[in-house]
Amino acid sequence: DVDLVLFVIDAHEGLGERDKALAKKFAMGQVPCVTVLTKTDIMPETLLISEIKELSEFCTDIVPVSARKGKNVRELLRVIEARLPEGEPLFPEGIISDRSERFMIAEIMREKILLKFDREVPHGVAVRINVIEDNGGVANVNLDIICEKANHKPILIGKRGSAIKEVSQMAREDMEKFLGKKVFLTTYVRVEENWRARPALLKENGYTDEE
Repeated sequence: DVDLVLFVIDAHEGLGERDKALAKKFAMGQVPCVTVLTKTDIMPETLLISEIKELSEFCTDIVPVSARKGKNVRELLRVIEARLPEGEPLFPEGIISDRSERFMIAEIMREKILLKFDREVPHGVAVRINVIEDNGGVANVNLDIICEKANHKPILIGKRGSAIKEVSQMAREDMEKFLGKKVFLTTYVRVEENWRARPALLKENGYTDEE
């Protein structure tokens, strides 16, 4: 069911033999392939030209980009769109996800936690939505951040609440974009050692697709 392969290569130190072998394999396959060379902002132009010339012997679509500087990203999107087949819409117009509003709000919060704390707090953090309600055009969101160990709680809260305040602000901004309205966000950090044994919480955080 794959319509298009994007083969992304870190190109700034030159192409390795494995890179070239895989690029050729994908280019000769049954599925259309676009080869994307990244980090072109930190490589000599002569090297980029030689790499493109070498790949062009078997690759028809080669797009050099720099994600950091946004170079050629629009061109990459144009190439992708041109190669994708048209088909019937899978969802009605206006539907942006097959997940519930509660799931998306919880996922926004979890994303910001993982971005902020990285390896300090394991990925086993859950978010439980207690309340989402519209109050005169302002969404009141009340949620719990669930961690498995007591020593994770002070990390999540931070000195004088600085960490949870920063994470909540980042999450609130994305929630407002998602909901299209102002959000009043209330967060609590709670320790629940065996939260993974609770099917409802697992489902709410996307760990299972069971109904």
